[in-house]
Amino acid sequence: MKKSKIIKSAIIVVLIVLVLASYYLHQINIINNIDQKVHSMNGGTFRYGIENLNNEEFLENMTDGGGGLVGYFRGSELIKMVERVGLSYGTQNFQFYYENEKLIFAYHEHRFFNHNEDGSKDYDHPGFLLATKYYFKDGKLFKKEFHREKNFPTGYDITIEFLLAQSERNSKIISEFKNKEYYGEWMVYKSMSPQNMVTFEEEPLTKEQINEFSNSKIILEKEKAILSGNICNNPEYVKVEETPFDYFLNNYKVVINEETGSTTALDKKSLGINSEFSDIVEIKCNNDYYTLLITNSKESLLEYKNTFFFLTKN
Repeated sequence: MKKSKIIKSAIIVVLIVLVLASYYLHQINIINNIDQKVHSMNGGTFRYGIENLNNEEFLENMTDGGGGLVGYFRGSELIKMVERVGLSYGTQNFQFYYENEKLIFAYHEHRFFNHNEDGSKDYDHPGFLLATKYYFKDGKLFKKEFHREKNFPTGYDITIEFLLAQSERNSKIISEFKNKEYYGEWMVYKSMSPQNMVTFEEEPLTKEQINEFSNSKIILEKEKAILSGNICNNPEYVKVEETPFDYFLNNYKVVINEETGSTTALDKKSLGINSEFSDIVEIKCNNDYYTLLITNSKESLLEYKNTFFFLTKN
């Protein structure tokens, strides 16, 4: 009887150990999976559109060192957000990572300014104070890893409520800023194909297609786009991080110089406009690709198969 009790106790202990080991391995797998996603996002596996905000564009109260907020987008979806806030004694840095519009990982780092021998602050080499990693599962905090410099007092950490509020507020601000220029209804008032343009399009637009496009409305929204007869849900918008010259050159939008016979990238003169382009946005709607060349909040050009449509916003 006594031996039987010992065996039962041993079995119970083994089962408890197996359950705890299984739970621990499950946690490790979740963390490793999130770490891999974060590494992939940081490594540029996705093609990003990038938006930058500074100081009063996102800060509720201006700090001594100002601040910066950068959003990384895949199409219209926010994937990653980086915030830097400059304080009188150091800096605070936040990184937020999202999947399907849900926060999956956040990183908070606090650094302080060391002092030079003459007593001035060394802004170029801030010292480490603390760093915290936050892992989220199904929108809820799953695990928190905290690292603090031993010689520094407590009180510099932030609450999870503050972190989530920061994520929600700033993601909304930068998402609205990203799309404010080109979302809306546009009217086509002119079209053109630049003279001497070298075309690599296998199927350029016909006159009938150009006329149909020229008499249509262009509607660009987050959830839907209408480009002449092409209607799609969840279009992809990617802001191009190149100069107009480089973009045209790299995408074979070139014209031939009649005098020299050489080719050069398209420019505003070739397109017959005076304004510079403030932004270039690539749009994917179904299986078609368009390029939106923004001159200001009311005027833009839309390029589709080497035909340029001049737009004005309603």
